[in-house]
Amino acid sequence: MIFMDAEVDLSLDARLSNFEARLLVFLITRMNEQNEVRLSQGEIAKTFKKYPPDISKAIKTLRQAGYIKTPQQGIIVVSPDIAWRGSVNENLKTLAKS
Repeated sequence: MIFMDAEVDLSLDARLSNFEARLLVFLITRMNEQNEVRLSQGEIAKTFKKYPPDISKAIKTLRQAGYIKTPQQGIIVVSPDIAWRGSVNENLKTLAKS
């Protein structure tokens, strides 16, 4: 089960384009129990029928806005302040680590 912070309204965040908001929702739906998404930018680009530089730019915007982190190539971590998968206790553990 995925939980999202009810106070987060992506449509009101002027920093995000429609595509960037859609990409964030895509990432949220594909994250594992540690809030990680293990997909390359090329794989994401194929899904959205976009070019990899478009994905790179969108990921940079999401990172700068604080929605995600990219600790290493091929791993995107969704901020547990925004959404999490699993129990509330697991989310608290994830928040404590970040």
